Amino acid sequence: MTQSAGAELTDMVYTMAEAAAVLKVSPRTVLNMVENGDIGAIVVGRSTSQKHLHKRITRDELERYIREIGAYDPMK
Repeated sequence: MTQSAGAELTDMVYTMAEAAAVLKVSPRTVLNMVENGDIGAIVVGRSTSQKHLHKRITRDELERYIREIGAYDPMK
């Protein structure tokens, strides 16, 4: 994998804090949305403590959520 390909991959996933910044809510609110099933997330790593630190939200999933709630699209 080239360095630019790695950069593209990291642009495709968001931490809870990064997703919160896009949605203009707190990271805890995003985590609640994930736990309630409103936003899908992927788990990275193996740690069982503080699982939210190892969850990521894909750009596609974040865009889907924004479209679903009928909000503006901060990604454009």
